[in-house]
Amino acid sequence: MSKIFVIPDVHLKPWMFEKASEILSEQDYLQVVGHTPVISAIQEGNLLSLDNFSTYRDGIPYGDQRFVFVDTTEKTWQFA
Repeated sequence: MSKIFVIPDVHLKPWMFEKASEILSEQDYLQVVGHTPVISAIQEGNLLSLDNFSTYRDGIPYGDQRFVFVDTTEKTWQFA
């Protein structure tokens, strides 16, 4: 079973941070991030950064623009 925990950016409550800490400390998750540009998908520990479809201001691609399949049950990923 996949674990997903979303912290909304409004009306934050202190217990939300405690719950997030509890979940993230279990090491039984794969966090997928797509808002920080990278040249190619990269995994460091349980963090997978995938924003390889970004562009420079002039529209030139930044990143290899390869699709990635993420298996949230097995916590694995591969290029398409």
